[in-house]
Amino acid sequence: EAYALARRAAAAEAPPAGVRVEGMDRQAILRSRLVLAGSCRHEEDRARLQALREQAAHMGIAHYVDFEPELKYPEVVELLGGAVAGLHTMLDEHFGITVVEYMAAGAIPIAHASGGPKADIVRDITNEDGTTQRTGLLATTVEEYASAIIEVLSMKDADRERMSEAARRQAARFSQENFDASLNDAMGSFIEYFNEMARRQSADEHPDDS
Repeated sequence: EAYALARRAAAAEAPPAGVRVEGMDRQAILRSRLVLAGSCRHEEDRARLQALREQAAHMGIAHYVDFEPELKYPEVVELLGGAVAGLHTMLDEHFGITVVEYMAAGAIPIAHASGGPKADIVRDITNEDGTTQRTGLLATTVEEYASAIIEVLSMKDADRERMSEAARRQAARFSQENFDASLNDAMGSFIEYFNEMARRQSADEHPDDS
């Protein structure tokens, strides 16, 4: 729905209510395509896929939407590597690994302003010169999502590359290496605490006779 609204905004003389169009690159938006990729695990998923196809046709964007329900991992990597942005719409997701995968691939995330994406992932970072840089965009309403789509697709190449690079840097915080290091630090603190408690207990049970 948000993508359809963004396309309507690019094609219309007057923008739809609630949609920000400052600096809009109409041609970039009209040239864009939306790709829905995932997997169909069972009949319920297949029914949802068919409903999405029908909704795209109903909104008049079927020719601009690609459905890729059974991509293999190398194909997903290739898809993300060529994407400008990645959409995430789940409400109150606990973490948001999909958002991190977008960012690691350099695709600018447009994520729901709730849960893990808002609290931990799509956060500004500080550059070496002290300035801050956005790593993605957050949205809640259809109009906000459409506005974010328009903003990302209309960015100058240099601005988009800066945000993309910042997104990669932010995603690196959630790498396996950083997770292992953080876990080791945390476990090291616990081990040191319990060792200290054991030393104190031993000292209480065996006081120095001297």
